Amino acid sequence: MNKSFLVALALAGSLMAGDGRGAQRYDVVLRGGLVMDPESGLQAPRNLGLRAGKVAAISEAPLTGDRVIDVRGRVVAPGFVDVHSHAQSLLGGRVQAFDGVTTAIESEIGQFPVAAAYTDALTPGRAIHYGYTVAWDLIRDSVLGGASPDGTLRGRAASRAKAAQTIGRAATPEERQKILQLLERSIDEGAVGIGLALGYIPGATPEEVQEVSQLAARKGVTVFVHMRSGVSDFAATEEVIANAATTGAHWHIMHVYWDSDEQLDMLARAMRAGLPITPDTKGWLSSSTFLGAPFLSAAALRASGDSPNDILYYGRRIASDEELEQLRARDPGALIVALEKYDDTVDLHKREETARRLKTPGWVLATDAMPWTTPQSQPVPATTWPLPRNAWAHPRSAATYSRVIQEYVRNWKLVSLMDVLRASSLNPARELEQSVPQLHDKGRIRVGADADIIVFDPEKVAAMATVEQPAALSAGMEYVLVAGTLLIDKGRLNTAVFPGKAIRRQ
Repeated sequence: MNKSFLVALALAGSLMAGDGRGAQRYDVVLRGGLVMDPESGLQAPRNLGLRAGKVAAISEAPLTGDRVIDVRGRVVAPGFVDVHSHAQSLLGGRVQAFDGVTTAIESEIGQFPVAAAYTDALTPGRAIHYGYTVAWDLIRDSVLGGASPDGTLRGRAASRAKAAQTIGRAATPEERQKILQLLERSIDEGAVGIGLALGYIPGATPEEVQEVSQLAARKGVTVFVHMRSGVSDFAATEEVIANAATTGAHWHIMHVYWDSDEQLDMLARAMRAGLPITPDTKGWLSSSTFLGAPFLSAAALRASGDSPNDILYYGRRIASDEELEQLRARDPGALIVALEKYDDTVDLHKREETARRLKTPGWVLATDAMPWTTPQSQPVPATTWPLPRNAWAHPRSAATYSRVIQEYVRNWKLVSLMDVLRASSLNPARELEQSVPQLHDKGRIRVGADADIIVFDPEKVAAMATVEQPAALSAGMEYVLVAGTLLIDKGRLNTAVFPGKAIRRQ
């Protein structure tokens, strides 16, 4: 932490005393914390008055509330807006709340039917705000392969399995027209964008992708893309840039790859030129996906210079090509962790590149959080609490933002805390607010903004999850408010509240 920040935090520990008699009354008052707002740049001790789920007052003078919480010596910041979260359940949201997340959107792959996905989320309710893009791959599965997705995670897996034989096939013009019709209908049902899992559908042609981009431009929504696999990073990025430039659609690149400096230079030039492109970066270099992904076959791994031994299958390394193919046939939906050749704890170049991204305007920090499963590849029931010790996911599902604060801000001192807040809350909110107006009131602390707020001591925030033992809640989030409701109170989860609301185009 830099000296000026520590001085401001110390001031927040000594100012703002008083009882606020005679003032307006608020539902909750956060008294005397160091308020950090990435939109205005405010970084000063203030009292916050919250009423009806909104920030109603930001004051140097004392405020009166039904509950007054003394947060002097703590940071008060907007909750994180995670636009890349597959942990779409009550359980997944509760775990992410301990990482400071108050809004999590399933954008990369999305869901279909969209209306069914939003309805499914109502029972048993959600801990944090949630939203969905429309899943291009599921629509493609239904049109080309006769699949019948139902808007649930289980339905997604079944649909992908039924249509597995179509992933390498190009869609006919008639099929492409039907796909576009279903995409448009889903956008009109409230999808926050289009999830284009291009890396999982090698048969998709450039013409099909261009038509999706044209639709996104016409409807004013973002395309969230997992870029194409089986080609160079440069070529995959070039395809995104070409579509953004020629159609005007906003493209969000999920987990920008690391292998090519030329790719990163080209992306930077495109962004400086004003093309509508937003990249996101991760807090972990290791990745996670389904074992049946086409780019995890033994042949694909050999071609990329990787090995089955780089894949963790429920905590153990896969020993050989033979075992890999047996597991892919038997358990294609298993969530695996793919260990990268690079590790930012020892690779200074990768560490510095992540820091550069966090400080660059427009970049977004996101989790790519995965759903929690058992070692038998079954989903952990959404109402389960606490998180079972043997639950399996990538550790980023529990500890992305906390890890970045712990390592990049506190230990390595490569970025400021405000840099992290901007990349984690304001930038993702700004990216979506034109097409999804609800985001205009998230990711910042100002009068009228949503009371999605986190309170923490930056010296104590810590990632407890590891690759080997991912089921560990992050430490340090003392209070987490979602729509003004205390979801985490003095570091403890309130399991009786379900304040999460749908994020949805109107």
